[in-house]
Amino acid sequence: MASIQKRGKTYQFTVSHIVNGGFKTKKEAQIASAEIEAQLTKGS
Repeated sequence: MASIQKRGKTYQFTVSHIVNGGFKTKKEAQIASAEIEAQLTKGS
């Protein structure tokens, strides 16, 4: 999902990925989200 905002004379976009695995605890969700963020940073 992309969000587009105007900043002065230019535009910027933000892309967010929503992954919901139905985790039992907040800690499990935090670990899973950190893994996804690491993969996105590496470009996979």
